[in-house]
Amino acid sequence: MILIRSLEKAKAELLSGKEWLEVLQEIKEDFSRIPAARLEYFELINPESFEKQENFLPGVRSSICAAAYIGEVRLIDNLSIIP
Repeated sequence: MILIRSLEKAKAELLSGKEWLEVLQEIKEDFSRIPAARLEYFELINPESFEKQENFLPGVRSSICAAAYIGEVRLIDNLSIIP
């Protein structure tokens, strides 16, 4: 399933030191390769305030929230990043 794989990939890449915007671009490219999939949003957030984060800060708790359509079905998911 592309949604959970994307969340796990993004988490691993952020923890390895990649910049958020670079990770986000890769995820968008991954979705563009699957004709039936359409990414609605893929956001890095502060899990307490739900504010979007521009960058991942090691040692600071974050979450990635995502929504996508697979065909006509809308799926949502999230993944915590706890350093």
